[in-house]
Amino acid sequence: LTKEKEYALLQEFKRNPSVYNQAYAFIMYTGLRRSELASVVIEGEWIILTTAKQRKGVKEKSRSIPISPMLKRVLPFIDVEKIKKASVGVLTNRFKDVCPNHHLHDLRHTFITRAQECGIRREIVSLWAGHKADNSITTTVYTHFQERSELQIIEMQKYDYKYN
Repeated sequence: LTKEKEYALLQEFKRNPSVYNQAYAFIMYTGLRRSELASVVIEGEWIILTTAKQRKGVKEKSRSIPISPMLKRVLPFIDVEKIKKASVGVLTNRFKDVCPNHHLHDLRHTFITRAQECGIRREIVSLWAGHKADNSITTTVYTHFQERSELQIIEMQKYDYKYN
């Protein structure tokens, strides 16, 4: 979404904080896949979830995403337990009413795009998104970003911007 459309979605959430609009704001500021929403647990400064994209024969994986400044602003108005119970199909179908010509998955793209625009390291954004890291020696042997929670928190503080 453009920043203008993102802002319009946020205004709709403020005007009508339905469980669906709450879920859209949460997904927009976390980059979750729609099916991952049901597994969300908030622990301190972190969102813990089970990655939905599974490969055949590979067990479920947990991942953690620090809470961004953007999400912190709206989180007091989101009932996480209610949005976790929202039907994935209904979330998907109702999104067309709020953002015609867009798909719910576009919120995930929006999160990843904004994170990159805010200057967050690509490898860390990939970690938060649940993407496989590249196969370079630097990434696989030397970085260990998932073990560096303090660095992830610092990087997520960059995820803060204004709407024009």
